[in-house]
Amino acid sequence: MSTETGVVVDVQGDHLVVETRRQGTCGACAARAGCGAALIGRALGRRRSHVRAVSGLRLKPGDEVSLSMDEGRVLHASMLMYGLPLLGLLSGALAAELLGAAEWVVVIAGAAGLIIGLGMVRRRACRLQADARFRPLVTGILQKHRD
Repeated sequence: MSTETGVVVDVQGDHLVVETRRQGTCGACAARAGCGAALIGRALGRRRSHVRAVSGLRLKPGDEVSLSMDEGRVLHASMLMYGLPLLGLLSGALAAELLGAAEWVVVIAGAAGLIIGLGMVRRRACRLQADARFRPLVTGILQKHRD
């Protein structure tokens, strides 16, 4: 299970809107800040995002919670997000190359394949968003918000 922490922002029946912060894994790595991932993390900053989570617990806005999601689902979503655009890019460029097109046509065909791949990701992501199996589950309360 992949876990993350967040703060409840809104309660909508048995679903919650939870704000999470992007966290790097640099603290767990032997290289620490001496790699490219740390550089990218510093450049992007600590962004916050809102996720819709499933919970059977009584929670209020401000509660800090632990979220979990099956790693197989995380891998599936990652392959979708990164794999389809890459496959589109390579397919478009390869098809143009095999047809003997000029180099600039190969580049444009690759870009067109990338755009088509991104469009496919967008359509599929909308469907996955509605699928409860791809929503994180609140597995615990870390800290209750005091009024």
